[in-house]
Amino acid sequence: MLALTQSVQAIVRDYNQFKTWYPRFGFIFDSILHQNCTREYDIYLYGTESNVSTPWDAGGGEYSRYTLPVIQCLIENSSEFTKASLSVSQLVLGLAPTLLTLAGASSLEMSLLAVIGKRPLLTTILAIGSPAIHMSRAFDAYEPSEVLAAERASRYRQNWDTSASRLRRYGGRSVVAFQYVLAAAAAANVSIVNWELGTQAINMLTPSFIYYPLVWTFIGLAVHLVGAGILHIRARRLPASEWSLRHHSIKRYFALEFTLLGKQENGGPVCIQWADESVLFLAASWFHSLLCLVHLVFGTIVFSGVMFIAPEDAFFILVRYAASCLICRVILVFEVAGLREAYNRPNTC
Repeated sequence: MLALTQSVQAIVRDYNQFKTWYPRFGFIFDSILHQNCTREYDIYLYGTESNVSTPWDAGGGEYSRYTLPVIQCLIENSSEFTKASLSVSQLVLGLAPTLLTLAGASSLEMSLLAVIGKRPLLTTILAIGSPAIHMSRAFDAYEPSEVLAAERASRYRQNWDTSASRLRRYGGRSVVAFQYVLAAAAAANVSIVNWELGTQAINMLTPSFIYYPLVWTFIGLAVHLVGAGILHIRARRLPASEWSLRHHSIKRYFALEFTLLGKQENGGPVCIQWADESVLFLAASWFHSLLCLVHLVFGTIVFSGVMFIAPEDAFFILVRYAASCLICRVILVFEVAGLREAYNRPNTC
């Protein structure tokens, strides 16, 4: 009960707000806050339910009791140019989730890396570092085996697979370490951007709640988890060599997790047992497609509601998100290429 009370209080008021701002307009809002809005800021810091009424008449609610007076004061004392710039920033950030899907990882490729590639830790880090999900058409049931089919590969993908194969051949453990360093850096960058968006700006969806970008990121992680479960309905990896049989339980998990996909099974084939397409798989795929759409819509609502950011800062936020997505995308494509190569090796599965 105490934890629940503290959680509700955190939604009603979080004391990390209004302390720091994004640089372009930060000095303006800081000056207004300490020169024109000291009374409202004191209400935010020290107000209680007994002496602060719920601002229903101003369009607020229970969760904006302490923040709304400060927000109104900041807007009222800002210039028209600043207000117009804030609107542009909301437009830029509102488009961010849709634009990032172009660089984001697909849930199918993430699922292949986790379920077939047996690298769930790397997949989780990549999912955090690439919060946007590349979407296909709604309610299209995907065919996992098509991603791994060598004969369906384009010339570009064949060239990429060849280059990736050379890197795997000479890289080994150093490439694995580099993957985790890059993925962790991308995830850290996204986490920092999420925190800054919550504390250096205000989200008008619920002004006192600073964790909306973080929620968006972890909804994406949950969508990938659902996708992995759906792939598990259709596909199962079989032990293809003594390399797999020698490694059991925890030892095998770590052996697979920290080995490039092209080098697992001692460089032998990766064997996959495919199940027939079932009604359950189709229904689950459609549900997953709906989740991807919900994730996109939620992100659009969240980011379009961010206030007190200049267009320059909004663009830089978009660039930082895109950089993380691209880094994770390169790692993912590299590993899927390794899985494709291993899957298409001559085998007796």
